[in-house]
Amino acid sequence: MKAFQSIVRILHAHRYMYILALLAISLGTFFAYSGPLVIKTAIDSLLNGQPLDGSLFVDRIFIRLGGIEYLKDRLYIPALVLVVIVAGQGLFTFVAKLLAARAAEGSIKRLRDRLFRHIQRQPYSFFSGASTGDVIQRCTSDVDTIRRFLETQLIEIGNTLVMLAIALGLMFTIHKPLAWLTMPIIPLTLFFSYFFFRNVQRVFTLSDESEGRLSAMLSEHLTGIRVVKAFGRERYEIDRFELLNQDYRKTTGKLIDLLAMYWGTTSMFSMGQVVLVLSMGSIWAVNGTVTLGILQVFISYVWMILWPLRQMGRILVDMGKAFVSVGRINEILDSDQEDVHTSGGTGRITGKIRFEDVCFAYPRDANPVKFPAAAAAAADDGDGDGDGERGQEAVAGQMKSQQEDVLRGVSFDIMPGETIGILGPTGSGKTTILHLLAGLYDGYRGNIFLDDTELRDMNLQAYRKQLGYVLQEPFLFSGSIKKNIKMGRGTALMDDIRRVASEAEVHHVISSFEQNYHTVIGERGVTLSGGQKQRVAIARAMIKDVPLYMFDDSLSALDAETDAKIRNTLISRKNLATTLIVSHRLSTIAGADRIMVLEHGRISQMGTHRQLSRREGLYRRLWELQKRGSEGDILVGAE
Repeated sequence: MKAFQSIVRILHAHRYMYILALLAISLGTFFAYSGPLVIKTAIDSLLNGQPLDGSLFVDRIFIRLGGIEYLKDRLYIPALVLVVIVAGQGLFTFVAKLLAARAAEGSIKRLRDRLFRHIQRQPYSFFSGASTGDVIQRCTSDVDTIRRFLETQLIEIGNTLVMLAIALGLMFTIHKPLAWLTMPIIPLTLFFSYFFFRNVQRVFTLSDESEGRLSAMLSEHLTGIRVVKAFGRERYEIDRFELLNQDYRKTTGKLIDLLAMYWGTTSMFSMGQVVLVLSMGSIWAVNGTVTLGILQVFISYVWMILWPLRQMGRILVDMGKAFVSVGRINEILDSDQEDVHTSGGTGRITGKIRFEDVCFAYPRDANPVKFPAAAAAAADDGDGDGDGERGQEAVAGQMKSQQEDVLRGVSFDIMPGETIGILGPTGSGKTTILHLLAGLYDGYRGNIFLDDTELRDMNLQAYRKQLGYVLQEPFLFSGSIKKNIKMGRGTALMDDIRRVASEAEVHHVISSFEQNYHTVIGERGVTLSGGQKQRVAIARAMIKDVPLYMFDDSLSALDAETDAKIRNTLISRKNLATTLIVSHRLSTIAGADRIMVLEHGRISQMGTHRQLSRREGLYRRLWELQKRGSEGDILVGAE
């Protein structure tokens, strides 16, 4: 019932077009059923001399055209009537199909727009637990399944009902005993179709989930093809694909078996019904109970009824698919959107930050949408070990169902324009602090203040426009380098783009390309090196000219010289913006105003490079290790 209500909501904006389509298909059906009546009248009256009694509208038309004697000498007139009937049927069928198609496309466009807007407004936790391939399938394959149902099958349901109503009305008017003989096929086929629908809906759910796992695997494989080839994992990936493909084949095989059973059974019903009507009609025709014209009409009508009745199976298959697809889409549309506190006030921030006894644990099962592909990927972990801070901090809550605090009573103050370095072992909470500051997760305990305003009370949309956030693994969109940098500020001029590219030490690299800033990079920036992607992402953040920047190990892929140049640029801007830099490389943060050391979710040390390098603790141990490994590297920018 919920799926049906959703279908009604989807087509509500174009309901009048659907009503017109139903009216047109009804008129087309009326013309279709008029043809056999013309032939009946021609056989019984024009050939066999039976008088026209005017009980049927076709008889009345023939009477108006001049009667039997007049038409016997002008047989071309009944032929022209048939031509008009066929033309009318074709015209109204065309209009009905056109209106239904346009209404379906319009309804589906609105659904796509609504679905995309809703996905854009999902919290970060939705995407950290989602399977990209599964989400894409819901937005494409499932939406297209609904489109096909609205465009073709929905109007066919109306056509079948109208066809049955007209046919039964005419048959009972012409000859009631023969009409009753045609009745058994209707309840038999409808009952069997309903039974078939119940089964096919369950099987299609399994098939759709299987297809989602296959799509997710393909999406993941194509994204990580370089890793697959680098580790020689082609055979493993092929085996993995074949296993998922085999599962998909099994589920679709069940659908094929159900369809074969349906068509075979309904064929048996149909032929039995035709034999019954033909046999009894022939006996009554020999006895003179019915005329040859009446027998011809009933045989024609039986065939005309049988096809739409049998088509109910295919219609119900598509209805079952559509209902399953609607359910999968509703799982997304019914999920809560991110609360960005649009009613909250956010003016221009200065970059003042205060954490007060902040504790945070990544939520377990935060994503209300069931993603079978993601669950399967989590279960089949292959040979991977899942290391890395992103895995431990950003996804661990969903994948490992942990509820342990990642941050434990973290408190600190940052003044406007300060540069703060953040250091700590993997999983100590460095990225989590940036996630919370960006408003990507809520549910923290304690308080986070920006300019003395609690983050929970701020308008996140307005706040994020004042934030420059660069990830360790930057995402670049397929398009030109200019387009990617300009995403930070859509109104930026070319001079601004060149300036920030120079500050990010990537201008000379871009200039070496044949099309320089108009060079089109591949999906995810695959044509650029890791360091080049990081520098383009840094330029994209710097062009925003905002009061708060956060760099999440964003210089890790750069050589020491380029790292030093970018750090010097950031230092020269430190009075203009507050900057937080997460890094495992001490040289990157040694020149910061203060350095925060995290261990086990707590701040174990905080101070300048000079202070921490002289104080016993993690920072000093790491400083001594790196100093022995690279003397010059550790001292760049140090106090």
